[in-house]
Amino acid sequence: MKCPKCRREIEDRDVCPNCNYRLETETQTSSNFKNFVKENSLAIEVILSIFVVIMLITSITISNQKNTIQKQYNELQTKLDTTSKNLQKQIDEKNTKLLDNEKKISELQQEEKQNEINNSIKSLETEKQKLEGEKNALEEEKQKLNTQIEELKKTSSTISQNKSTAAKTSTSSTAKTSAQNTNSTIVYVTNTGKKYHKSNCSYLKKSKIEMSLSNAQSSGYTPCSKCY
Repeated sequence: MKCPKCRREIEDRDVCPNCNYRLETETQTSSNFKNFVKENSLAIEVILSIFVVIMLITSITISNQKNTIQKQYNELQTKLDTTSKNLQKQIDEKNTKLLDNEKKISELQQEEKQNEINNSIKSLETEKQKLEGEKNALEEEKQKLNTQIEELKKTSSTISQNKSTAAKTSTSSTAKTSAQNTNSTIVYVTNTGKKYHKSNCSYLKKSKIEMSLSNAQSSGYTPCSKCY
């Protein structure tokens, strides 16, 4: 046998020779336990049988519950898969509809832009026609003005010619009138001076000789600075 304390092989003794552990208490306890088992073996067997039955029933119950739970789990998993497929199908349908709507919106926007472009083109063409009409009106007005300018040039040329003729006539007439006035105008000179004077000039106190202006000028007399 082995010592319960030092775990060495020893002979049947009351004290272990290696560690001095008393073995009589351990032996008595073991003997008492064996006696108890012998005396109550039937009760123990009954208890063990009941325990085994309970364990079997518990095991069967747990197995049944496990199967039920597994079946419920499988059903739920099937429902989940079906629901997931249905949801995915609905999502795909929604995405398809969304893409169709976006495509329609894009087409409408393009049509709207094309309509705006067409309206702009029509507006520009109308503006172009209006500008061309205004241009034609301005060209007609320009032609009228050019005609008026040509007429004014002709009229101005005629007037200039008339003025030139009138000026020549006037100059000739003035020259004749001036010559006549010169011949008819009377001036006065002195015996010693070289100036001709008017009749009231103060230089004529000592001498006063009457002659025509043309004769005085031809004789070399010049006008008096005091009376002219």
